[in-house]
Amino acid sequence: MLRRNRRKEKGITLITLVVTIIVLVILAGVSLGILVGDNGILTQTQQIRGNVIFQGEEQQLLLNQLYWEMEQGKIYSEDEESAKKDQMIELLQKQVEELKQQIADLQGELDTTKEQLTSLQEEYNKFKEIIALAITNKGVPTAPTDSAETMAANIEAIPSTSQNISIAQTVTATGGGYDEAYAGYTETIVLNLEGFSTITFSSLSNMSSITCNGTSLGNDRYDISGLTSVTITATVSNRRVANQYGGVRYGSVTGSYTYTLEKENASGKLNSMQNSITATGGGYDCAWAGYSQSTVVSATGLSKVTLSNMSNLSSTSCDGTSLGDNSYDISALSSTTISSSISTRQVVNSYGGIKYGSVSGSYVTTFE
Repeated sequence: MLRRNRRKEKGITLITLVVTIIVLVILAGVSLGILVGDNGILTQTQQIRGNVIFQGEEQQLLLNQLYWEMEQGKIYSEDEESAKKDQMIELLQKQVEELKQQIADLQGELDTTKEQLTSLQEEYNKFKEIIALAITNKGVPTAPTDSAETMAANIEAIPSTSQNISIAQTVTATGGGYDEAYAGYTETIVLNLEGFSTITFSSLSNMSSITCNGTSLGNDRYDISGLTSVTITATVSNRRVANQYGGVRYGSVTGSYTYTLEKENASGKLNSMQNSITATGGGYDCAWAGYSQSTVVSATGLSKVTLSNMSNLSSTSCDGTSLGDNSYDISALSSTTISSSISTRQVVNSYGGIKYGSVSGSYVTTFE
């Protein structure tokens, strides 16, 4: 009886110690789960929770042995019980130290991950700033705070070089008269369009003048934003092209240039183009005049052209596939050439001195 009373006075029994260990380990596992959270490093957390109670194989075997002995109701002497307690306390302390180290390692990895995420966020924000500026510089205003979907849509709206339309014009005017010949021409082009920002003239050859109803930006470039009708006027001044006594003489003069229409966005569209040319010819006693003209249009995004409203022309043609009724399929072409001409004809016949006369022709090209 005395021995049992002394056992009660010792305070912490083996069962109490084991229960305390279990509670401490459970609390440690819960604390670890709170530290990591749902958005933590899940894989590492699962590994730690699976092994945090018994990390080492030897420690696990020892604790299992102690639990088994406790369940069997084995009675220990005071020295044996004290040794068992000391052994379990030592194991618990070791487990706690390992748990602390694992928590410290995990916290270090978590801090590193946070730093990496912060760095990635900064790089992502910088990337969006650069992309937004590049898109804006291409004519489509974009903010760094815009969503990825908005930026993608804005990129699609950027007018590319392939979306622009380039048109090359060439006209050869023929003039004639007795003893000598004079020739020149004036060409007027009216473009019906929408969604274009500028027109630029280049590769001018033998031209006396070229103008546009847009706002001049210098260097043969014009602002046409907001215009639905653009008028181009090109002239090669009347000049002597042949001089030889006796009989009717003929000569010709050729002018050419290219103009590029730059789209404001992908929806820009060239609807139609009206070409009107007046060729001038002259010579002694009489005058002859005529011309041939070609227009080369970049056909990207175009499928069909139709020629109409032809006036005073000897011929018109297109290198597309004829669909009948002066319509042509150009869907397979990267560029299409449209030609027209007025055969050289006598336009003045009056004896004495140099005579001048002219001949005019026109037609409309509709694009689809």
